[in-house]
Parts: sequence; C-alpha cells; structure tokens
Amino acid sequence: MAKRVGVDKVMFCTTLILVVIGLVMVFSASAMTSNAQFGSPYSSLVKQAIWAVLGLAAMTVLMQVDYRKYNHPRLVFPLVAITSLALLAVFVMPASHGAHRWLKLGPLSLQPSEMAKPVLVLFLAWFLQNKLQMINDWRRNSHPGRIAEPALHRLNHERA
Repeated sequence: MAKRVGVDKVMFCTTLILVVIGLVMVFSASAMTSNAQFGSPYSSLVKQAIWAVLGLAAMTVLMQVDYRKYNHPRLVFPLVAITSLALLAVFVMPASHGAHRWLKLGPLSLQPSEMAKPVLVLFLAWFLQNKLQMINDWRRNSHPGRIAEPALHRLNHERA
C-alpha cells in the first residue's frame, strides 16, 4: 500500500489567504449597498463568510479522502450525466436578464456552468489516466473535445 502523503501546507495556506482577501473585497464592494438595502453594512459579508466557512469545511473533509476514489467511472460518469442534463435544462428555464444561465429550483438557484468546471476536471483526469498508454496519439484522444467543440462554438455565436 502506498504511503499517505500529508497535506500541502503551502497550498492550504494560500487558499485560506485567498478566501480572506475575497471576503475583504466583498465587504469593500458591498458595504454601502448592504447598509442601504438591509440596514447593516455587514449583511453581504456575513452571507459570504457563511459560504466561505462551508466551502472550507467541505475542502477539509474532501482532503481526507484518497484522491484515487474520485478517479472511478462509477463516480465520473454519473456526475458528467447530471451536469450535462443540468446544462441542457437551463435552456428550458425562463430567461433572466436575457440569458439562460440559472436553474431555479424553489428557493435554490444554481449555475450549472459552475458545477461543470470540477466535473470536467474529474472527467479529463479519468480520461487521461485510462488513456495514458496512447497519450501521444492525438487522433484517438481528441474525441471528447470533438464532441464538445461544436456545442461550445454554437453557444459562443448565440451570445454574440
């Protein structure tokens, strides 16, 4: 069994610093508006701080899981399917400010493109790990890109 490597302390500290800088910037940009709308300059900061703490807690929990468990088709393919359906479902939702980017499910709303970023990383990591022996053969490895390229090209032309 492979030796478990410890946490990358530099990366962890950098993440914490970036979260704190982000919270300071949110407060700086929204204090006046929050004070006018909600009666407190700290309301947006508190909301963002709650999400930051939840994100850091999730990061801490996920750091304890062996990363090789994320590289399994039973995890990767359902995530790709759910994300693809969410990206398509956006187009049947009503437009908000002239754009179809949000899924509204009752009081919750989410942007599937944000969900797609880590899922794409997981998929590409799985794809490259399983195709490592033929990584130099671009004809066989470019299939996922060839599937996604026409859709992305069409979306870019629709936004312009």
